Amino acid sequence: MIEFFQFVAVISTSFSMGVHLGTWLTEAPLRETRSGALFTEVQQGRDRVAARIMPVLGNAAILSVAVCAVLARAVPVAFALSLLALVLIAGDMVVTLVGNVPINRQIQRWKIDAPPPEWAKLRDRWEKLHTIRTLLIVSGFVLLVSTVVSFGVQ
Repeated sequence: MIEFFQFVAVISTSFSMGVHLGTWLTEAPLRETRSGALFTEVQQGRDRVAARIMPVLGNAAILSVAVCAVLARAVPVAFALSLLALVLIAGDMVVTLVGNVPINRQIQRWKIDAPPPEWAKLRDRWEKLHTIRTLLIVSGFVLLVSTVVSFGVQ
């Protein structure tokens, strides 16, 4: 049974991490743009997709990693690493829900051709939060995979 949850945990966490990491790596020019219209258009488009898929991926990752931690409790090191991975992955979700999602909701209401004067300030805040959550989920994923590889099925 643990094999199934390890598989789901690795897949769902890697997909969720891939969205965060991909956004962080590929949208560097957008982070430096002086065009509020360009920023708004890209952010609104990405968020319309991410708002549908990321809750599913993020919740699947958290739940499956939690089950893996519980199932690994007989092996103290595997349990500790799984638990730490869970804390980091849950931390990604907290940063997302408390920080990024409220900004995304604001941006969704902007007119593409007329973003508000403070658009660059909100962009910079979103980016800082996105960097934090990306580091959290990448670290959690690395710990999860390290645990699965090092301890296998217990």
